[in-house]
Order: sequence, then structure tokens, then C-alpha cells
Amino acid sequence: MLRTWITLLLLIQAVGRVDEVPNPRWDDQWVTDQAEVIETTARDRVNAQIERLDREIGIEIAVVTVEGVQGVPRDFAVDLFNHWGIGSSTTNNGLLIFLAVQQRRLEIVTGTGLETLFTDAWLKQMQEAEMVPLFRSGFFGSGIEAGLRAIEEHLLSDNQATALSHSANALTLRFR
Repeated sequence: MLRTWITLLLLIQAVGRVDEVPNPRWDDQWVTDQAEVIETTARDRVNAQIERLDREIGIEIAVVTVEGVQGVPRDFAVDLFNHWGIGSSTTNNGLLIFLAVQQRRLEIVTGTGLETLFTDAWLKQMQEAEMVPLFRSGFFGSGIEAGLRAIEEHLLSDNQATALSHSANALTLRFR
């Protein structure tokens, strides 16, 4: 009986469609924290860091947390990435960091313009080293900040040109 109630509660909190997630750009922000797991000061730092990366390097990054999704988190993240059109339509330089907290899923979706720079192998190693340990301890804001620092360092250390296209690639990693 308890398991049934828990399942129902998760379904009630789960997001079913991408249009149910408010785009942070409507408020000149980069973070949508529907799960309310990122403390205000960390969210402000993340927004400032992403704004700087967009202005100085030209990469557009969005961060989204939700309690959960109906269906497969990776599929939802790719659909959200495409629905919002993250990144330039000509260079596909977008990146989405997506957390489905109750499902314990971390998804990073990249535009194809970033696929050669942020390979699945590099993203997996970075997430395991920088983000997941902090998520396991409940420090979601700090984990996102650590991931963004690693992404920025990687961008600055490797200024290679990237291929252009209109599709998205996703990497899934469980964070518990």
C-alpha cells in the first residue's frame, strides 16, 4: 500500500510534457529549478557563469531540474533541448544539464556542434568525477557548478572547430 502511494505521489510530481517546463530565458535566466534543489546563491552563480560563457565563448547552456518525468528521462531531456532550441541554429552549440531528481538521473544533451568536443566518454568521466559525488551528498547546486567549471576548462583548453548539424546527442548517468 505504501509503495502504491509513493508511486502515485511521484507520478503526480512527474512532468509529462516539455511544454510544462518553463523556459528560463523568458526571465533572462539560464536555470529552471522545478525540483527546488539548487540553493538561491548557487543558482545565481550558475546563471552568472552561463551568461559569461554565452557572452565570451558563444556557448548556450541551460540547466533544468525536475522531480521526475513520465517516461524515459533521456528522451525527455532530448525533447526539451529540441523544443527550446538550445544553442545557435547554425552552429548547434547548445548544452542542457538535466536532472530528474526522484529518478536519480543526470542527462547532458549537446548540440551536434559540440559533439566532437564533448564526447560521451569525456562527459561520463567528468560527471563521475565532478558532479555525481556532490549529487549523492545532496549538494545539487555545487554539483552543477563543478560540472560547469569542468566544461569551461575543457572549452578553454581545446579550441577546436566543431561540426555543425541540427540533431542532439545525449548521455545518461545515474547519480545514485
